[in-house]
Amino acid sequence: MRPWPMGWALSGADVGECSASVCEGVTCANGGTCFASHADGYICLCALGYRGPLCQESFQLVVPYFNASVLSYASAPWPRSSRHNLSWMEFEVTFRPTAPDGILLYSQDSASRDFLSIILLGGYLEFSFDCGSGTATIRSEETLTMNEWHELRVSRTGREGILPVDNQMPTHSLGEGAFTQIRCSGPLYIGGVPEHTNPRTKINAGAALLHHFTGSIQKITLNERSIRLPQDFSDGVNIENSLHPCVDSPCANRGTCRPKQALYECDCPLGYTGKHCLQEMARMGA
Repeated sequence: MRPWPMGWALSGADVGECSASVCEGVTCANGGTCFASHADGYICLCALGYRGPLCQESFQLVVPYFNASVLSYASAPWPRSSRHNLSWMEFEVTFRPTAPDGILLYSQDSASRDFLSIILLGGYLEFSFDCGSGTATIRSEETLTMNEWHELRVSRTGREGILPVDNQMPTHSLGEGAFTQIRCSGPLYIGGVPEHTNPRTKINAGAALLHHFTGSIQKITLNERSIRLPQDFSDGVNIENSLHPCVDSPCANRGTCRPKQALYECDCPLGYTGKHCLQEMARMGA
């Protein structure tokens, strides 16, 4: 038993001490890891493509859904080398939040204080970045409606950032100091960061990252280069499928289902056409 800590508690309820001992005897299958989430409880951090209380079920991840209660997150490499994003970058994101707080995107540099983040905080969207001499934070004019699709397009040129979302008026901010470039040597984290489960992940002190995201993230584009979800994920835990028609593979003849918010389109292979790629095209000269 640890000695009683110094200080006085004013109030409390259900206070316990998280301990790795709750994971003794727990085996999370398929590369999953047990994480002590409460004083007497745990969750399995399931690798991509696995789910269930013990990561025992395999499934095909098609349209990602993130859940803050099980510390969901994914990471992906930047579409191009960081030298292409030093002075200018533009993100386009299509997402549907079901909770008012959460991390959409985050990346940082391991050798400096440079970072960028796009988060929801109290229903407002915030874009923050630091070129190395001070953090700039831009907040949306209005809160976002939960359980609806939103289109975000944020950009940064040097120290200036612009945040337009949906049909709201764009908001602006200017970073401190004279530095105008951001170098992010780390991956692009989506939906959360592994800080809680991986002590080696040290988050920049200027980034107000409090909660993982809950909801769907459907599209991410950086400087007109798409990050394919989930094909470009290099790592992640506890990501499920969204309730979306593409999960049921509606496109026949090896067609590819492309989510369009709540709807979809089928990209048909050569020789087929139609909404679900069911019509065989007439051959030339037939």
